[in-house]
Amino acid sequence: MSGLVNVSADARSKTIGQNFRVRAWVTFNQDSSQSIIASGNVSSLTDQGDGNTQINFTEAMPDAKYMVAGSTVGSTDVSYACIINGQGHANDALFCRVQSRNVSNSTLIDMENVSICIIR
Repeated sequence: MSGLVNVSADARSKTIGQNFRVRAWVTFNQDSSQSIIASGNVSSLTDQGDGNTQINFTEAMPDAKYMVAGSTVGSTDVSYACIINGQGHANDALFCRVQSRNVSNSTLIDMENVSICIIR
């Protein structure tokens, strides 16, 4: 692996010869207020209903060909899953949509803590 990683201030998120890196990230409380706990390149959240959130980027992505990864934390008595770009929404350069579902019955449910990472 020697020589693959650029040793610079941006070394944690950049590979030599390529520009694949974390472009945005956010941790937020999906319950009622849709409040951001911490973020980078995220301007705001838009509540799209129970368990359904639009993440608005401060600076647009170069295109819609990015990858979204996420995780959720909630009640210990229910199994949850974070569904990226749910309800058939395609990626958009200005925002992405994520959903949190109860995997036991597939219902949308607001989570105490959702963490999302956008890589491009």
